[in-house]
Amino acid sequence: MCPGIFKRLTCLVLIIALTTSLAGCSAGEDVPEEPADNNVNQDINNPGYSAADSVFSINYDPEGSLDPFTDTNIYNDQLFSLMYEGLFALDKSLSPQPVLCETWETSDGIHYTITLKEGVTFHNGSALTAQDAAYSINEARSSSKYSSRLSCIQSCTAGEGLTLNITLYSANYRLPALLDTPIVAYGTAGSSTPPGTGPYSMGSGSLNAYTGYRQDVDLDTIYLVEVPDDELSQAFSERKIDLVCYDPAGVNSIYVHMLHETRYYQTTDLIYLGFNCQTGPASSQSLRQAVRCMVDRDYICIEILGSSVTAAPLILNPALDIYDEAWEEGSGYDREAFSSAMADAGISDSNGDGYYDTELRFIVNSDNPLKVSVAQRIARDLNNAGLQVDLSVLSWSAYLDALKAGNFHMYLGEAKLSADFDLSTLLSSGGSLNYGGYSDSDTDNMIDAFLAASNDGSAVQAAQDLCAQVLESSPIVPIAYKQYAVLTHIGVVSGAEPSMSGVFTGAAGWEFILE
Repeated sequence: MCPGIFKRLTCLVLIIALTTSLAGCSAGEDVPEEPADNNVNQDINNPGYSAADSVFSINYDPEGSLDPFTDTNIYNDQLFSLMYEGLFALDKSLSPQPVLCETWETSDGIHYTITLKEGVTFHNGSALTAQDAAYSINEARSSSKYSSRLSCIQSCTAGEGLTLNITLYSANYRLPALLDTPIVAYGTAGSSTPPGTGPYSMGSGSLNAYTGYRQDVDLDTIYLVEVPDDELSQAFSERKIDLVCYDPAGVNSIYVHMLHETRYYQTTDLIYLGFNCQTGPASSQSLRQAVRCMVDRDYICIEILGSSVTAAPLILNPALDIYDEAWEEGSGYDREAFSSAMADAGISDSNGDGYYDTELRFIVNSDNPLKVSVAQRIARDLNNAGLQVDLSVLSWSAYLDALKAGNFHMYLGEAKLSADFDLSTLLSSGGSLNYGGYSDSDTDNMIDAFLAASNDGSAVQAAQDLCAQVLESSPIVPIAYKQYAVLTHIGVVSGAEPSMSGVFTGAAGWEFILE
């Protein structure tokens, strides 16, 4: 279920989706095994083999901003994990690992004391201080890009020396997972290129190794090249750029006709089936459970989404280190359990025509053909089981209007959860993505308990309880968590471990093999 970050040679045409999902379907703000370099055994004499040239280049939009708090350009955003660092960075299991943070302490999950690393300097030569860190986090809190994920923070102030004091509104021992936001020098947010502490600084048409960084880097210069969206495939094939990051389950595909290496990393982007829990037949918990039993998650993830996702039998991403596959019992495709749940819902086939006496209106956005295919598969399986489903494929505006008006019984959606997996946006009353109007105090309490779990043992139990509660009540049916992919030419990069914190997370440890 959780294969980890891995590398794969692709000899066939690869469909690459550059945009990151259904616009407007994201929550919050905004892989699977260690990279196995010894798995790359392609014969370099093969005519399809693509060796490196003498430079390493990546895409860049010179018209876009390089302010990490305001930039929304997908290409420039990739540069930020080279230029900036956070207090933490997420690893392959979506767990926070300290970067600019030396230690952190909390006795109640509300009041945090974070001590910064000594000897860290910005690209302008100034030393990292607690004032810089507090300033940066507060800038992020006020930005549209990060404000949602950091809305749990009540205050962030500099303490004595290198200590940072953060106070939350309520207990959240998973706070460090949210603190991978960029740290810049005090007072520089809003400038064209705020000084960061990353291994590279901005030059003229390139990123240059920062000589004051805490460790040596393998490559002195990374060149920046402007490439339009419709020319990315050709630019990569011609080695004008050496890296492409994409969402395989997204939209706006291009094609790469060459051998390459692909590294996947886990995300919090959840594809799910949602229900109208307030009115209509889906307000019945038993009916929602019945529908859940007919979601053929394995087929969807392998045959439709192409194994570029992590199947999600439960509400939490299986990549999490506290997740246990033993919890998944009873979460899979089960025709017999479907019939039993329909009986519990009191829905029968009164006239003997082979169909139950109810019909569900199912909506999906037309923008993403893969999601349309997922919805069609679910509708087909339910119809074959005798539950009539009327699937409507709607434009984005019509889809959103239907969600807001509650004009649906089921919908296929996507949510970008925060890295602490606070599910309140999706499942709590008043949550911005709770289109189905689900409201349950037990679920709310379990979400709070999961965030407030203070140690490994209690966190595991709280995670299990939360997964079981959502499975039982079925306000949504999780289908898959997306993995994003990073393409490089064969043999050019080793030691790379991209993560949701950035394509170039840990770039100082990357090795580059160029001509």
